[in-house]
Amino acid sequence: MSKPNPNVERIETEKVTKKGYVLQGTHCVLKPTQHETMTATFNQFIDQCLAVSLETKLTLDDHILLTINNVTGASPKVKTFQVGASKTSNSTPEMIELISKIDELVSEYADCFINGKPMFLCTDEVPREYSGTFTTRTPNGENRKEYIEALTKQVKEATKELIS
Repeated sequence: MSKPNPNVERIETEKVTKKGYVLQGTHCVLKPTQHETMTATFNQFIDQCLAVSLETKLTLDDHILLTINNVTGASPKVKTFQVGASKTSNSTPEMIELISKIDELVSEYADCFINGKPMFLCTDEVPREYSGTFTTRTPNGENRKEYIEALTKQVKEATKELIS
């Protein structure tokens, strides 16, 4: 197992929601319905341009970024986007490899797949979907930011011992 690199510090940019758009610095996490709506309006615009023999070099990605920036007035401007939350956006290569291996096992042992999701029929006869992610659970009554700061210090101390 590789050791954490002590020279790399992760910088977390707080997510804020502005006019329905989830922004994280210059990045936006679109809901699938937001992406579908922008795709539909872009396609309609292209159809209208073609109907009047007007050429445009506008791409769907450009249209999406322009729309997000115009609607939110984001500063600094949004430069990248993704559709839906990513399970691995803040993960290390080791975490991604582990999740990949776990997903292989889940696929092998699933009772069936419904809509592409691995399903298991449990002993109580209730079907359950497996969803594996890394998460930080803040205990009830704890301030999330303070808890994460304290936990971060503990993890950094613990990983210093691994490196020594």
